[in-house]
Amino acid sequence: MGCLYNMLNKEQVIKVVKSLNLPKDKYVITSGSAMVIHGLRKETNDVDITVNKELFEYYENKGYYVKYHKINENRSCVLIDLTEDIQLIKVEEIPKEYVVYIDGIPTQTIEHLLEFKIGLNRDKDQKDISVLKKHLNIDEV
Repeated sequence: MGCLYNMLNKEQVIKVVKSLNLPKDKYVITSGSAMVIHGLRKETNDVDITVNKELFEYYENKGYYVKYHKINENRSCVLIDLTEDIQLIKVEEIPKEYVVYIDGIPTQTIEHLLEFKIGLNRDKDQKDISVLKKHLNIDEV
C-alpha cells in the first residue's frame, strides 16, 4: 500500500495538519514534516506529529492501535498510525521552547530538530543533519 498523498510539499503538509483540527497547545510537527514546513526540504512522505499524553490518550480511547517502535539501539517511541501517512508520537508534554509557529502550525524549532535528528542518527537522517547544520551555520567536523 502506498502513501495516501504520495510525497507532500509544504502546502500539502499544512493542509493535512489543519484538517485534523488538533488543539495547538497539545502537538508539534516534527521530523521530515518540520523540515518541509521550515522550507529546508522540498517534500516528505509522511506527517509526524508529536502529541502530549492527553491528546494521545484521546486517540487511544477512540480505538486507534498503539504501537511500540524501536528507532535505534537507544531510542524507541509509542505511536499511533492515524492514517497510512500520519503518525502521532506520544510524549508526556511538549516544551514550549521546542515550538515555533509557521503558518499557524506548531512546528519543531530548527535547533531542536537538529538535536532530534542527531539523537536518532539513522542513515536516512544524515542528509537532514547536514542541511540543518548548514542552515544554522554550524561547521561540519
